[in-house]
Amino acid sequence: MSTLGPVSTSMSRGEPHQYQHVIDTRQVISSSQFDIMNKFGFKMQQPTQPSDKSFELGESLILPRAPGLGPEISRDAIAVTTVPRLPEFSSKDLFHVIKFSVNGMPGPYIHELARGTIRIDGANDRVFEAFGWKTIKFQISWPGFEFKGRRLNVRDMNGEPMRRDELASIIASQIYQFLSDVQNGKITQGTMIVNGRVSKSWDIKKISIAHLRLLGMNYYRSDWVPVLALDN
Repeated sequence: MSTLGPVSTSMSRGEPHQYQHVIDTRQVISSSQFDIMNKFGFKMQQPTQPSDKSFELGESLILPRAPGLGPEISRDAIAVTTVPRLPEFSSKDLFHVIKFSVNGMPGPYIHELARGTIRIDGANDRVFEAFGWKTIKFQISWPGFEFKGRRLNVRDMNGEPMRRDELASIIASQIYQFLSDVQNGKITQGTMIVNGRVSKSWDIKKISIAHLRLLGMNYYRSDWVPVLALDN
């Protein structure tokens, strides 16, 4: 089952098509987005090292373009595949989910969030207020990499809890910077192992960042992990 509830209308699993497309990061992450990072004392950080750990195969999902669509696949829906995550970040250990959507459409594009050109639903929601936390631990999960969990302040200098749009902006900008650095040869990707087998489907140099979406953030015991999906 999808860890994002009603977003999924397909139980099959698969792998996405690959694209050859690179966006210049300098033209994507805007100064306003860096201002948001500074507000919460956040600085970009890259993975510690390449990894050959085995990841779980991503899910094939159908994203409705608007609320209320039935389960049938139609021209008004978009097929995506979620990026494989480590086994410890599986639905059986899922405690909480923060979703991202625009006008009811789940999964805004990473580059649009990093650029700050879209307004997500519930943008002003204080998504961590009920928890009373000052910081959270999060990490990206992508085949071929080992990320070190890091802390993110979820209250600003005035003690105000982080909003949904601020969380999406920071996470998307971090992911975009990482992917761009891999595509530009600054970071080396390790062996991509999915379900115990070597797979090149998640070679970052062969995918299009422009087709990558942020569906939400999943909370597993102690770590928050972005749920990413690539258009099929």
